[in-house]
Amino acid sequence: MYESTSELGRVQYLKGGCNLIKEMKVLQNGSDIRGVALEGVPNENVNLTENAAQRIGNAFAMWLSKRSDKDTNELKVAIGNDSRLSAKSIRGALSRGIATEGATIIDCGLASTPAMFMTTVADGHQYDGGIMITASHLPFNRNGMKFFTKDGGLEKKLI
Repeated sequence: MYESTSELGRVQYLKGGCNLIKEMKVLQNGSDIRGVALEGVPNENVNLTENAAQRIGNAFAMWLSKRSDKDTNELKVAIGNDSRLSAKSIRGALSRGIATEGATIIDCGLASTPAMFMTTVADGHQYDGGIMITASHLPFNRNGMKFFTKDGGLEKKLI
């Protein structure tokens, strides 16, 4: 049972229909999100869309709120990325999803994965969450996301 019609509306927004959960589950790769973010490789359809990234950002903000027992408008989330061509559009979509919940976004720009974890623990930062947009060693058309809290990277069961 949902606490309010507002909560029900959020759940419906996240579900967006029966196929959305299946589409989003395909993006899970262990403890990361990974997908095709750019066209250009035959027989590889884009599935890490701006819409998907926005929904993921929204869900991460809601999850952080519940986990930290803070209102979403009290949250601070750092976002960084590697040099992939799709990073800017994914970062924008993630930011929109997080901002929908009222959280503050700290745009770290070009960053490393360890640096994004450090945004959650380093003196003077200690943000509630961090997201690194990267696909590591995967081809140019792929991208993904790694999620952090002060306890480290999120585990598969939390993605």
